[in-house]
Amino acid sequence: MPNTLAIIIVLVIAIPIVVILLAGVATSNALIKLRSARVEPLPRLEEAWMQALSREWGAWAQGQGMDLVGLFLVRAVVPNVIVVWRCRHHHSYFCMYLVQNKRYFDFVSIIDEQRGATLTTSGTKDVFAVPRSTGSFAQSFHGAAPDELQSQHRRAMQYLMSIKRMRFSQGTMPFPQLLEVAIRQQVNEVCRIPLYWLRAAWWFFVTRNQMNGKTIEQQHAERLWQ
Repeated sequence: MPNTLAIIIVLVIAIPIVVILLAGVATSNALIKLRSARVEPLPRLEEAWMQALSREWGAWAQGQGMDLVGLFLVRAVVPNVIVVWRCRHHHSYFCMYLVQNKRYFDFVSIIDEQRGATLTTSGTKDVFAVPRSTGSFAQSFHGAAPDELQSQHRRAMQYLMSIKRMRFSQGTMPFPQLLEVAIRQQVNEVCRIPLYWLRAAWWFFVTRNQMNGKTIEQQHAERLWQ
């Protein structure tokens, strides 16, 4: 019995430590790869396949007053494809990500393209897997459809414009460059956080879930940003 109790105590102590270390290693490796992330136009051989895959949402996007920007391959931790539309009237991009046979949707508005600062409304809580870069805002509604995401994004834009007198623009950079700048800025800032690799497990298992479903207004009310 004492031996069994000792084993249980050791496991209770050891398992969280192992999880934290593994999460730290995984995060460090991912950030190293993200530093050199590249966003490239999709090869022509795959373009027809992607256009067929995105057709259902392409029709929805056109009905919402959006124009197709292009199809891009993101070479990062896990290679993924993004189909991007630009909103004509709301200074936003509508993005459909295809990652490992799954689809995710984002709405992204540019705050400061030189610093990679954005407002993102995401259909996956993974947007909070690591902290956002300075001046950026995000909200996630895991599994939400584009209609809901678009509605929440517009509300967030209006709230930030009224509270912080923020202005959004389409920017002057091509979309691939915008995304690369935003990724690098976020990676650089995360890597400057003391012991970031130890905090990775908390961000992934706790923060990511706590933040899901909280609107920009709710985040402000809870003083999650100033």
